Amino acid sequence: MAQKKFFNHEPLFTPRSFGLGWNINIHNPIGLLICVALAAVIIGMVIFSILHNGL
Repeated sequence: MAQKKFFNHEPLFTPRSFGLGWNINIHNPIGLLICVALAAVIIGMVIFSILHNGL
């Protein structure tokens, strides 16, 4: 049974389908980690804002 090596994954950045710029590829382990961390930061900021200032 062959195992995937760390460098045998999809690229970290991919060209966008629409518009200009680049996307973070979630099929790459580092890209998935970046997306999960970014989502956690955004959710944490929303929760902090609601608890600190109220709705």
